[in-house]
Amino acid sequence: MHATWTVKLPLGLDKGVGQISISENNPLTMAKIEMGRQLYFDARMLGDSTIACASCHHLDHRYTKPDRFGVEIHGEIGNRNSPVIYNRLLSSM
Repeated sequence: MHATWTVKLPLGLDKGVGQISISENNPLTMAKIEMGRQLYFDARMLGDSTIACASCHHLDHRYTKPDRFGVEIHGEIGNRNSPVIYNRLLSSM
């Protein structure tokens, strides 16, 4: 669980493997991936505990949602749809 894990991107994103930014002081491990998975589905992480990240970035829809506008906390309608989250791995922010 604590061994360093190497990222393998799916076909289509694999050209971005050189852009992956993971700190050498904080390597990716299966334990961290599991913790992230649990937080991704935990509605307690967001303001009113009614939705989780997975509510809008749904696995069955390639980590997005087909609705025109996303539903935010307190049931408010957002001003855009839910973007895919694959690109977060390729971002240093």
